[in-house]
Amino acid sequence: YADAPLDLIEDASQRTSSSITFNWSEGADDGGSPVTDYRVFYDNSISVFEELATGLTEKTYTATGLTYGNTYTFRV
Repeated sequence: YADAPLDLIEDASQRTSSSITFNWSEGADDGGSPVTDYRVFYDNSISVFEELATGLTEKTYTATGLTYGNTYTFRV
């Protein structure tokens, strides 16, 4: 299996009151095959990660429909 992506970083210049854009780098080891797509999950402070997006081929994502003032945790 491939290592998890690294360096999940927000692009603060793209932030709005209801969206966030972040970028990441490939993990150190691809598990022997090129990584073809990514999935994004988020936790809305309830300790349960839900799938937000799948099949992403770029190493960037914009999460929309967020509620200002809520805390979100993302993983790729």
